[in-house]
Amino acid sequence: MKVSFCIPTYNRAVYLESLLQSIKLQKSHGLELEICISDNASEDGTDKLIPVWEKNFGIPIRYKKHERNIGPDRNYLAAVSLASGDYCWIFGSDDMLQSDALAFIESELNKGFDIYLCDRKELDINMSVIKNEHRKWLSNGNKEYIFNDDNDRINYFNSCKSLGGVFSYLSSIIVKCSAWNNIKFDASFIGTAYPHVYILLKILEAQGSSISYISVPLVLCRGDNDTFESSGKARRILIDYMGYFKLSDVLYNNKQILKKSFENILAKERPYIYTTLMISSYADSQEKKSYCSYQKRLGHSKLVTNLLFLFGPAATVLKKSFFLKEMIKKILK
Repeated sequence: MKVSFCIPTYNRAVYLESLLQSIKLQKSHGLELEICISDNASEDGTDKLIPVWEKNFGIPIRYKKHERNIGPDRNYLAAVSLASGDYCWIFGSDDMLQSDALAFIESELNKGFDIYLCDRKELDINMSVIKNEHRKWLSNGNKEYIFNDDNDRINYFNSCKSLGGVFSYLSSIIVKCSAWNNIKFDASFIGTAYPHVYILLKILEAQGSSISYISVPLVLCRGDNDTFESSGKARRILIDYMGYFKLSDVLYNNKQILKKSFENILAKERPYIYTTLMISSYADSQEKKSYCSYQKRLGHSKLVTNLLFLFGPAATVLKKSFFLKEMIKKILK
């Protein structure tokens, strides 16, 4: 079994080296590995380090540096296009593998599922302090899903605790390369931040398609390093609404029960009152207007949303306490 680690990157050489080391230091396994790096025109010397890493880590590296920055979405897809393995493990260039991840996943891959979804452990930006011991994407433990009709998809969506269950987090996703390559991509998803989600959800439309959910944190997530927050906290929140509502409209518009169950995952990811307070603190007037329209779609009136905007400063206070924030999220769901 050959596994391709497909890694989109941009100016993250220091983090990328740590990721490659975590792959090299994996405990005993029999998998054949390759590293596929799609470099979005980095200016930090990533290209000069490729032969050094290949020599030091002893893993073949397929590397492509784009002449210009093609944006994160195209870079995600470009990373997968480099793969020659049976499975592609899509991986953020700042994350790392748990030490026994490959030994654990090897026997699972022999079962031949189309998609494997694993949990993550959340740490700080220095990969030292644990922020969340175990982030679970689904409400149950290890479980295998076979999709033969929309009821199977509804049951799966209903089990999702957050957008991670529907593939928002790159490093948790292992996908059969042949299944990925069979999907005709819809280019309108470029710019949504979730082009890969479109492909994965399309895979699940096939009769007999399958997911194995592994409720084990095989991935170490580097926190406080979200690229999409560079445009502002409000914009980062709105990206989820824009991307997942588009996915819902394109894929499930004529299937209202399925559509509702899919959009409910977004509501779980972004609890209404807490998220509204956050938006009121960080958003400009146009962002607030967009947010109101998204919440109206989820059943919340514009009047109530605007009233909640008046309490925006409370969100800033809540943000300072991680434990208080998590408690409030649970209460206000």
